[in-house]
Amino acid sequence: MEVKKIDIKWFLYRYRQFVEAKKNTERAIEVLNKKILNPPHDENWFIRGKGGIPTSFQERETILDDENENRVRQLSVFLSDLSMIISAIEGAHRTLNKEQSDLIRLRYFEGRDVNNVAAELLCDMRRYYRIHGQALEAMSICLKALEFTFSLLHFDEYIGKVAMREKIV
Repeated sequence: MEVKKIDIKWFLYRYRQFVEAKKNTERAIEVLNKKILNPPHDENWFIRGKGGIPTSFQERETILDDENENRVRQLSVFLSDLSMIISAIEGAHRTLNKEQSDLIRLRYFEGRDVNNVAAELLCDMRRYYRIHGQALEAMSICLKALEFTFSLLHFDEYIGKVAMREKIV
């Protein structure tokens, strides 16, 4: 099995998307759980069963509950994967020294541009790029252990949804 090389900048640029997707997924799970516990009782609405025959109201609720429970299971797996990525990035970030940590936080977590970050850190561009390179290298080393884990997950489809800002639910 081929193991993908982790591109730390790719993960850092998408950190905010991961956090946003995690919040949206948590909200979606909460909404679906409410629907499972308190299904709508609109008797005029029905699902067509096999052969186009409407199912009974009770059968409709069972079908909806099963669909919602399956969706909750899928979202829970997605949430677990997102949590793993976020905690891995944050864990690698915590290993950096103060200067590197501030640079990564400002540049990637807060999304500021390079010149703004350099001005905030009171350094010239040459020093900025040196600190930036050291920080990325340090974080890459920390995340190296996760390469195999990332390759085992069917991550591309999840990341694609986050990157394309597709609706999760």
